[in-house]
Amino acid sequence: MSNNSNHTFLEEVLGIEHLTTTVLRTMFITINAIFTMLANVFCICVIKRTTHLGESTKVFACSLALADFFVGLMTMSSIVPSVINYWPFGEPLCHALINMGMALGNLSVIFLTCLGVDRLVTIKSALRYNRMLTKQYALTVSVLLWIFIIGCYLLLVPSGPPIEYRPHLAMCVHTVDDEGIIFLLIVSTSSYIIPITIAISTYIYLIIIARRHMCSIQRQIPYGPKPKLRGSVLMFTFATFFFVIAWTPLIAGVLYEGIARAKIPTWYEFFATWLVATNSWWNVIIYARSDRAWRNTAKRLLNRLLFTSNIIRTPTASLQT
Repeated sequence: MSNNSNHTFLEEVLGIEHLTTTVLRTMFITINAIFTMLANVFCICVIKRTTHLGESTKVFACSLALADFFVGLMTMSSIVPSVINYWPFGEPLCHALINMGMALGNLSVIFLTCLGVDRLVTIKSALRYNRMLTKQYALTVSVLLWIFIIGCYLLLVPSGPPIEYRPHLAMCVHTVDDEGIIFLLIVSTSSYIIPITIAISTYIYLIIIARRHMCSIQRQIPYGPKPKLRGSVLMFTFATFFFVIAWTPLIAGVLYEGIARAKIPTWYEFFATWLVATNSWWNVIIYARSDRAWRNTAKRLLNRLLFTSNIIRTPTASLQT
């Protein structure tokens, strides 16, 4: 009798823990997805209204925010599986979402690199900047990148390795067998390690050139205020830096599984995978903290939105009165 009571009690405790985990995980995924989409829509609205950024800069920054928006939209697909603990949408959509996630990550690092090159041209060829990097040129490059990258990754759907649904992640992943490991190592190298190395090199060179430019200004005006590295150079550099922080744990886990042929802990896999997803709303905070002009534009937009909502609510309140 006591054995049955202990067994029932243990089942109840495990059931409560499982329910708590499911509720917390689902709440986190839902809040993260909604906040990511809203934050990046707001980011695009602010970027379009800023006056201190060039037209090509705005195009590349909006493309980066659009990629982050689609990450939030894509993670919405994990809400239902998180609740019911299995994948109900079929294998084709599972394949497509995995490859779309890799494509969006690749697009993000490419647009960060484009922004670094854009800022580099601004500093080195300021007089020719508007002729070299026009809005039409930036739009053409962005559209071609979207078509090429997403097309390449979607072509991998039928030829990719097998997939499996992992309940603790609430999403599908590639299986870690011999075929899957080789595929993930190739994709990790081509879509992250090489592009992020190029992006980091671009921003290091950008900072060196910017500091030389500031030293040149200080030599011409020795008694003036000391120039500081700020504005768009700083905010896109920080965005790249935090992108590396967000993606490195996941890539390190993939490389570890491929080299050591050992499974990483489930808690680490959840942390590394969803850290990448949360990175899609970090840029809004980074821009606000590192660029005063962007922050002031965001404040004016928020005030306008709040003022408009107050105007809409006021007649309703007066009618009710």
